[in-house]
Amino acid sequence: MKIALKTFLICLYMLIIFSEGNNADASSPDSVLNVIYSTGLNAFTQSVNLVSGAELKLTIDSLQNISNSPLITANVGHLSKILHGGDFPLFQALNFDVTMPGLDDLYGGAKNFVSLIEKAGRQKNFPPVILTNLMPDTSANLSDPIQKMFKNKSLHEYLVLEKSGFKIGVFAVLGNEVIFKLSQSLGYNFKDPELAAQQASRFLKYHEQVDFIVCLTFSGMSKKPGSRSWTGETQYLGLKAPDIDIIISGGTNTQLTDTLYSENTPVLQASTNNMELNLAEVAINAAGRKIRKLRQIPLDYLVSESNPETNGELGVQSNFPLQNELPASGYGQMLTDAMLWAVNQATNESTDFAFLLNENIRAKPVPDENSLIAQTQLLNSLPNISIPGFETSSVPLVRFLLNGEDLQKVLEVNSSVYPIKGADYFLHFAGLKVRYNTSRIIFNRVIEAKRGGGDSEAHNISFDKTAKYSVVSDWITAQRLQIMHRMTSGFLRISLLNREGTELEKLADATILRAGKTIKLDQAAVDFCKSFPDIDNNNIPDVPENYRNPGMNIEVISSMKPQDFFKNPSIVMVALIIISFLMLIGFAAVVIVLIKRIAAKV
Repeated sequence: MKIALKTFLICLYMLIIFSEGNNADASSPDSVLNVIYSTGLNAFTQSVNLVSGAELKLTIDSLQNISNSPLITANVGHLSKILHGGDFPLFQALNFDVTMPGLDDLYGGAKNFVSLIEKAGRQKNFPPVILTNLMPDTSANLSDPIQKMFKNKSLHEYLVLEKSGFKIGVFAVLGNEVIFKLSQSLGYNFKDPELAAQQASRFLKYHEQVDFIVCLTFSGMSKKPGSRSWTGETQYLGLKAPDIDIIISGGTNTQLTDTLYSENTPVLQASTNNMELNLAEVAINAAGRKIRKLRQIPLDYLVSESNPETNGELGVQSNFPLQNELPASGYGQMLTDAMLWAVNQATNESTDFAFLLNENIRAKPVPDENSLIAQTQLLNSLPNISIPGFETSSVPLVRFLLNGEDLQKVLEVNSSVYPIKGADYFLHFAGLKVRYNTSRIIFNRVIEAKRGGGDSEAHNISFDKTAKYSVVSDWITAQRLQIMHRMTSGFLRISLLNREGTELEKLADATILRAGKTIKLDQAAVDFCKSFPDIDNNNIPDVPENYRNPGMNIEVISSMKPQDFFKNPSIVMVALIIISFLMLIGFAAVVIVLIKRIAAKV
């Protein structure tokens, strides 16, 4: 009864919204396209029991019946979590028109991706999956299954939907950033997303003669550190492919509540950690497109309350919000501490440092005070990817050696890559404290690091090439470090070393075993939480206070003092200093000669 009442109220609320839109249409030649969109519904994987989806389907159907305008429902990314998580019944009930895969779905290579699409095809009411700029890797033996998926329509290049007498063309592209992150995944290549968008939108407009063109993209827009402006690849799609009417973007933890445009094309974006569906009303006419309304449809009432105590998924209790605010992230600090703790528990060898790229934190558990973070919430915040050679869909931990010179390069990621590339490239770490000098040249701003965060000289870390340090990271971070030179013009070329101190050839050889099983990032986090003290004696571990306001293990200065400017310089910086000094001498010599000549004439 309670759910039915809430469903009725939502329908009434949507009736008012659409009535306003329809009244506006009466005096306007605009066509209106209504869009309901999400990106994975990942927030619902923490739920154990879902009520019947009949009430929700009634709500969605009511939206279509209320408005005379076409309604399209689309999902962007996270198919693997939908298929493996508790939110699949909810996803089925929504009866999406279309969906596209994202980074996690493709990360394991073509073989795993084909298996995922085949599993999706066996599910009742699973929407068509589209990906326009995916191309088979003709150099790999795995290309045939990709081609076969396109031929048998288990994977589509584009779709044409019939809605309320209108034809809606839909296509989907992965952004260049995601393509770069998939560069070590085997079995496929990708066409440039802007070129693919141009070709697909023109084909749909002139060949299929559709009324609306919708582009799904897994790239996203966000705000870079210290900036108020939205940036990202999505902002250029409308400029490069002006025939697109609406862009629906995913692949980010950032929810767009602003009316944002790519050139003149509306951009809609849902985050991976929201408890509602997003609804947009977009007016389209010959003069352009305009977002009239952005609304959220709450879904939390459809989720049964989960009791972690009875479901065997006890997590931890936190008396404060466990935030992931950069650069002082309590959650990131806890995860890297967990990695260091797990590997040191499993082996007799001491590991010095732990590294984790912020890309791995897909959602953040931010509880109210005195609330419980269930295990499923912890697991939901981490990647769910299938890596060839590993049984479960989670990220293995790996251990390797770094020499002092490469350790300095790894630490440069936060000072030189993160400010340019955004939050995904912030590097959480445990076991050391770092000082940066922003007055130095890019890729050489690390001036000092101390072991364990200590302040004495005895804690100093050497950046000499002969020094060796044992490091643990997750699989994804290790792969990013291996290709970091590709996005830094070769400056941050980092070599991961094996026990013998030679180049690590296979990352799989660096995994860590405990009781014969590979240690995974998610399990390390869960086990670490179990080790916390139970302060209030309720049989639930409590998150330590040091994660409330994590001590800054990063110190940033801007100084031209010699002791700060010339400390631990790289070869490039030394060369630039010498060249600058010689140029200064040459300039001074020219000035002296000119002064002498002027004096001689006088």
